[in-house]
Amino acid sequence: MKKILITFFITISLILVSWKYNEVKFDDPNKDKLLIELLKYVLEKGHYQSKEINDELAPELKKQILKKATLYKQEAKNKDKKNK
Repeated sequence: MKKILITFFITISLILVSWKYNEVKFDDPNKDKLLIELLKYVLEKGHYQSKEINDELAPELKKQILKKATLYKQEAKNKDKKNK
C-alpha cells in the first residue's frame, strides 16, 4: 500500500512539473480583439439564420406551440394517473 501511494505521488508530481514547462505563452497583445472577431464571425455567419417574420409564419408557430403544449399536458395527466 505504501509503495502504491509513493508511486502515485511521484507520478502526479512529474505530471504537474511537465505541465508547467510545456505551457504555451501568447505574446500577442491583440489576442482579445482576435478572439472577439472570431466569435463575431462564427455567430453571424455560421450560427444565426434570420427568418423573415410575416403573416404566414405566425399560424405555423401557433400550431407548433399548441402541439407541444398538448403533448406536455397529456404527459402531466399520465403522470398524475400513475401516481394515484
